[in-house]
Order: sequence, then structure tokens, then C-alpha cells
Amino acid sequence: MEVKEFLSEQRKEWNEFIAANSLFNVLQSWEWGEIKKGKNWEALRLGVYRENKQVAAAQILIKKLPFNFRILYSPYGPVINWEGSQSDTGEILKSIKEYLVKISKNKRFLFWKIEPTIKKDEADKLNLPDVLNKIGFKKNNKSIQPGNTSIVDLTRSEEDILKSFDKDTRYSIKRAERENTEIKKIISLSDIDSLKSVHNLCLITAKRGGFISRTWKEIEKVWETMAPDHVRLYQAWFKENLLAGVIVLTFGEKGYLLYAGSIRDKELNNKFPNYLLYWEIIKDLKKEGYKKLDLWGIAPKAIINHPWSKISLFKKGFRGEEIEYFGAYDLPFSPLYFFYLIADNLRMKMNNCRKIIIKLISR
Repeated sequence: MEVKEFLSEQRKEWNEFIAANSLFNVLQSWEWGEIKKGKNWEALRLGVYRENKQVAAAQILIKKLPFNFRILYSPYGPVINWEGSQSDTGEILKSIKEYLVKISKNKRFLFWKIEPTIKKDEADKLNLPDVLNKIGFKKNNKSIQPGNTSIVDLTRSEEDILKSFDKDTRYSIKRAERENTEIKKIISLSDIDSLKSVHNLCLITAKRGGFISRTWKEIEKVWETMAPDHVRLYQAWFKENLLAGVIVLTFGEKGYLLYAGSIRDKELNNKFPNYLLYWEIIKDLKKEGYKKLDLWGIAPKAIINHPWSKISLFKKGFRGEEIEYFGAYDLPFSPLYFFYLIADNLRMKMNNCRKIIIKLISR
């Protein structure tokens, strides 16, 4: 097999290959690599070929660390036919490993983290843990992206989709319609004020939930990079009150509900904005020909009192297919990888303390 680096003029070719894979994710799109590029990040896009035919792709985000060390990360990648033969999967990953080892001599790579989008139970049936272990990958129980999600099938009729929702979800949608909750869709790149208003809702929601939200600069870069074809904004209003907002990404035949926020107001609680907001997004994407909507992140069933428990209960009301991904695996390139894990664990503990403090202050 041969590994080739994709150049900027091959953007269309890259996206076409990614979108054609049944397990693709928007985080492996060319645009997402551009979003992440910056002061401490760069993007490396590798294609794997067998007899001049592309069989895999790996978008690798490279983060610069102190002392010129680097870590490599493929969010929801690499893009491989994970459900194919074990020998093919192993051969592809070995080829990428060899390429990375070859170029790592002067770049001080610590490790490469991957997060395949194959379901955990299917990966176990295919013995993928053994395939990865033989190559040198180590299981890492800390994933960067959500390890669980819910995906709504949009290929059914609107009537069948609505009927599949939980009873309380259907009631809340109809109640929101009776209360004259209004949904607005925004696709204009110049409408920065609307984007800022939704970002403010995201900040409010993050503070309420005790987690850290994306900065304005990050959200603005997503908007500018994904426009005009891969991003849209939805808002829920009651008269002059903005109640909720969602930033939706699209790629291939899928939509992704990546960023969302809402207010909590006793006088407006009966407007049920989020329910109608999600329903209108589902209908809109279906009409445009999209086949799936990823609600992006739900709490694992095994963890009680997870920070996402409440929002997960809301998302589960739309009765999408609940998926547990295979998880994260690291491929070490340096003995210092294990020291990095220790330092990263300390950093996580400090972040958890900060989250607790933020939650206490916000009460």
C-alpha cells in the first residue's frame, strides 16, 4: 500500500472520498481541518492507496506542545472500511504508522490518537481490539469526542418520524406550536449578530451545566469556514424573546447538531422551544434530502449523574438510534507518552475542580 499526503487543490477529491464512506463524520471533512488550524495546530491529510485506488483517509490534527513535542489526533477517524476484513484494516493502519514514523524523526511525535466511528459491539465481533494491539495501539478510556450519540433516521416519512418520538416529546412539540413559538433559519454569512446571540445562549447553557463552551472566535471560525454549504443557524423565538438556538453542520448525507443553547425563564417555560426547534430542523433536513441527523453526544448508560444526563433525556425523546462508539486508541511513538498520560490525568483533575467551582459560583 502507498500513503500520499493530500494537497490544498485536492480538497474536493478528499471530501468526496470521506462522504462516500458509510461511517464518515464531519470532523474528518477538509473544512474541519481548516477550522482547527491555527497557532498550535496544523492539519495533515493522508490517503492510503492499493493499486492506485484509494482505500482509506486519515485527517490528522497535529498539536504543538512545549519543547517541540507534538501529539497527533484523528477526531472520529481515520476513515476506513472498519467493517471489512481484519487483514485489510491492519494493513491500512500499518501503512499509516510507517508513514508517520518516517516523517516523525525531527518532529518529536509522542503518539497518534484515533477514535473510530464503528459501534463498539461490532468492533468487538470483528476483534478490532486485537488488530489494533498487534500494531501497537493502546486502549485509552478517555475519548475527546462524545463516546455515545443518538442518530435520527430521516429516510422515513415525516408522519412516521413524529410517531416514533416519545409521547412527552410529541406533546411538547404540539404545545410549542399552540403557544406560537417561532423558528427562524439563518444561512446568511453576514448575519453575525444572530450568530453572536446563539453563542451567548451556548455560554449560558454551559455555565448552567458546569462545563466549558466554545469561545466566540472558535464559533465564528466554524461559521466562516463551513459556509455557505455546510452550516446553518436555527433560532426559537416567542415574540421578541430569543429562547433557544442551534448551529447545525451538514456534510454528505448527514446533519450534525453540534452547538446548542437556551435560556431558562419561569414565564417562558411553557413555550417548549427546544422541542419545536429540533423538530423543525429534522423536517428541514429531510426535505433537503439528508438521510441522518446526529444529535451529537448523549450520556453513557453506565454513568449515573453524568453532566449530560438532563440534555440526554431530552435528546432520547426523539428516539434516534443510540450508538456507543468503539472508543479511543493511542499509538505511542515515544517512551515519553506514558509521562504525558500522567501529566494529562493531573490536568483533567484540575479541570474537574474548576468545573465544580464554576457550578457552585453559578448557583
